[in-house]
Amino acid sequence: MLTLDKSFRDEINVAIALNQFQYFMSEGRLQAARGLLEGFRNANPNLANHPRLVEALASSERN
Repeated sequence: MLTLDKSFRDEINVAIALNQFQYFMSEGRLQAARGLLEGFRNANPNLANHPRLVEALASSERN
């Protein structure tokens, strides 16, 4: 069985969340995009301050 270390799994989860965020942003669904990332951050407190998540939320506030 393949096992991945926690930091690698965290990066995969962040990448998936950002992919979904970008999809909602491309569809013009700003509230859905922000809600997705905020929910992800709440559900994963250890990743709440991940630099890529913080930057994505900041960019959505500028739009």
